[in-house]
Amino acid sequence: MLRRVISLIFYLLLAPYALAASPSFDCKTAKTARELATCNDTRLAAADRDLASIWQSATAHLDSTTLAALRKDQQKFLSALNEGFNRSIWGKAGPPPTASMRLQVSELKRDASDPDDDPLMMLEMQLRERIAFLRALVQANSFAGLWKNADAELWIAAGENGSYQVTFGLTSYGFEKYSCHFSRAFTASGETLASSAAHNTDLDDVEDNIRIVRAGQTLTVTQDGPNKSGALRICPRIPALTGSMFHTGLTAD
Repeated sequence: MLRRVISLIFYLLLAPYALAASPSFDCKTAKTARELATCNDTRLAAADRDLASIWQSATAHLDSTTLAALRKDQQKFLSALNEGFNRSIWGKAGPPPTASMRLQVSELKRDASDPDDDPLMMLEMQLRERIAFLRALVQANSFAGLWKNADAELWIAAGENGSYQVTFGLTSYGFEKYSCHFSRAFTASGETLASSAAHNTDLDDVEDNIRIVRAGQTLTVTQDGPNKSGALRICPRIPALTGSMFHTGLTAD
């Protein structure tokens, strides 16, 4: 009887920690490196639970069109999260064979001395940034503000004579980061902003035609430069630039 009482006491003492280590999904079904790492790390598990919770509240009152676009963006985010985490460990999107992958993930430890080279900390940062984005979604009454999605940010500030100053940044998560940034004054026409010479701040000699179209609570950004002769686009690896972008109450860094 005493042994059972002691066992019960230990169970009650350890139960909060066991619950704290549980993510939003069943760890018995974990297959990807990111899922396995989340099951092994209490901070990642907590971030995963927070993401699942804020997703429910953030999507509760969205109109059907915005909700459909945000669901597509969330799928893109989760896919990029898996690939980016793999890259941060192995330098490529695909992990090693399953047995080796599981062993290597189980051996991952946090390194507070070098957070930029710590896959677990970088993964947690990606999750927390997404949580902040979902928590900050607000209705758009104009073009102005910070618009975001899974991998891009667009800061739009009202300028003079109906123009807008636009700064765009896109960065992929993982070992081999691809980034593209441009900044330029745009002119407005109805629900469209346009610039004939948006300037890539990473490539000094590249400019392009950029269109930003607002549809309800989302924006899309496209580049439409004369590329038939082989001239570089402003973001050469991503012709369409982004999918839907969403208005937030956040401010630009």
